[in-house]
Amino acid sequence: MSIVNLLAIAAFLGALPLFWLAYRFATNPVIAMDDVAHHLEHLPAVMAGRYAVLGFFAIGAAFTMNAWIIAYIYAGFAAMGFYDGSVYARANLNTTKHVRAGVLSAVVAGIALVLALTTG
Repeated sequence: MSIVNLLAIAAFLGALPLFWLAYRFATNPVIAMDDVAHHLEHLPAVMAGRYAVLGFFAIGAAFTMNAWIIAYIYAGFAAMGFYDGSVYARANLNTTKHVRAGVLSAVVAGIALVLALTTG
């Protein structure tokens, strides 16, 4: 097994706790907040960090100049926008900004996917 295979396995394994935390937040957010040792009063600062990291993902995808990677990253951004919009829709709150972010990200992902499929 090559080092690249081991790295891929490690990356897949690294995703497991993230999916577990997503499940915990969806099913019991109070316990999940304790699981991750976050505090409500600090969530705006935590979100600032998250958005900065997402910006670095976008820049990193752009620097690769790889349409598959750009499509993947922006499909994830679109999913986040639509998911957040659905959360706010269920609470009867304004969804415009989240849906707009989802649509714009989906457009970038779609263009990148078309380029990936047509140019290799």
